[in-house]
Amino acid sequence: MNGNLQKNVSSGIGVTANFEIGDAAETAYKPVSVTFANVSGSGTLMGTVATGDEPNIATSQLDPANGLNNYWTLTNSGVAFDSYGATFTFLPSDVEGTATVSDWLAAKYSVDGWTYPMVSARTSNSISISGVTSFSDFAFGAKKTITGVSEDGDGDGVFAYQNKEGNIVVNIKNMDGVADIMVYNAFGQALVKATASDSVTVLNKNFPAGVYLVSVRKEGKIFLGKVLVK
Repeated sequence: MNGNLQKNVSSGIGVTANFEIGDAAETAYKPVSVTFANVSGSGTLMGTVATGDEPNIATSQLDPANGLNNYWTLTNSGVAFDSYGATFTFLPSDVEGTATVSDWLAAKYSVDGWTYPMVSARTSNSISISGVTSFSDFAFGAKKTITGVSEDGDGDGVFAYQNKEGNIVVNIKNMDGVADIMVYNAFGQALVKATASDSVTVLNKNFPAGVYLVSVRKEGKIFLGKVLVK
């Protein structure tokens, strides 16, 4: 089916909604299957798929030249749930560039920006995600190669570390103007969103032990850094 397809979602454990959808530009079948861990309140879920890049892909970590030339939109209306997993199916001809599916990230765009759900499975014509807690746009592709990435403080990049108080400190080299900071956990969930105007920004949050990705956008460039919280 081309266009929007709406499905009723009833309460229960392990509830699945299958969307038999395709894109109007290619009239090709590109379904999505969503399985909820637990649905506590019934409602509807609408799905659609479109040809081309997600309109906001330039602000993501995805390389638009190495990925899937489709994106899906899932819209929730009233369904109360804890989390879900989803499998997106595509055609091999939809793949752009040289990157293989095994290299792809899953990316989810909403009004709060991009997050990166955990990929649970990949095949030559499908990709699955899990542990997701909201619906919006979904895109898939290889991680872009970014000039200026620094994880050790060298060059025009980002140095992130844990201070003695347990906070994450972000040091932006050659800082001029303002920058947008995002902190993600290992599952791609956005934990902190901040705006920096100084070269050193202290993020006062009780971070559990683990590895975190710090993304900084300034002057049209994205800089990445990792920090280990002990």
